[in-house]
Amino acid sequence: MIGALFAVAGLVISLLAWLYPSRSDEPSTPQERAAYLAAADALCLEALGELQAVDTGDPEAAYTQQAAILQETLVAWSALEPPRQPDAELILPALSSLESMFLSINEFTALLTLGDMDQASAEFERYREHAAEFRRHSRSYGFTVCHSLGATAPPTTTGPTGGSNPRQEAIAQVCLETAVLAEAVNGDAAAEELGAHVAQIRETNLSQSEPDSMFHAVSNMVAAWEGYLALQDDPELTDDGQAFLATLRVVIDECNTRQ
Repeated sequence: MIGALFAVAGLVISLLAWLYPSRSDEPSTPQERAAYLAAADALCLEALGELQAVDTGDPEAAYTQQAAILQETLVAWSALEPPRQPDAELILPALSSLESMFLSINEFTALLTLGDMDQASAEFERYREHAAEFRRHSRSYGFTVCHSLGATAPPTTTGPTGGSNPRQEAIAQVCLETAVLAEAVNGDAAAEELGAHVAQIRETNLSQSEPDSMFHAVSNMVAAWEGYLALQDDPELTDDGQAFLATLRVVIDECNTRQ
């Protein structure tokens, strides 16, 4: 009889769980997700402002300061009240890759201080991989600001091999921003976002000390983008952007040959 009562109780509990599932197992509502996205993007927007204000005159100090900003953002973001459990699992990859970015830039700074340029260069590449993962995970959940953190660090005023070379610095920044632009294109980003990346690449490209194949490749891409926008605004003309995509691929090829 006792066994039967336990069995009946188990069935009742199972039935109640089926009729009244735990809210923690339900997906977040659109309002809950929007509130979380807005709170996290606000933190990231503040961090971006601080990152852009970093003084890059002393590279090691700049890297250290940038690492501290990423750490503060990670801590503040982790403290946000998460959406329900299914969403928390979707957000975790972005937070994990942001933590990897912070750890990687910390290690990069330490190696740079020790003068171990080979290991520093390798860590720099690992950082770029973590940043690409962070951008991908952030976009996949729906952040509109946070993914930009993956395109800001480390500062490129000096490369991991040491020494200042304005021309190489400009090219490195162009390639970093072009990688972000390519991801935005593949993610079907809005024209306003793509245009902002193109404008940033154009300004950086103009800071090169002298024209070369990279300079001309970027100039052609900018012209193709402006041409695409002009055709888009003209109801009598149509253009699927293939010319712009072709020039974007040329810039990407230029970046690959310089790595």
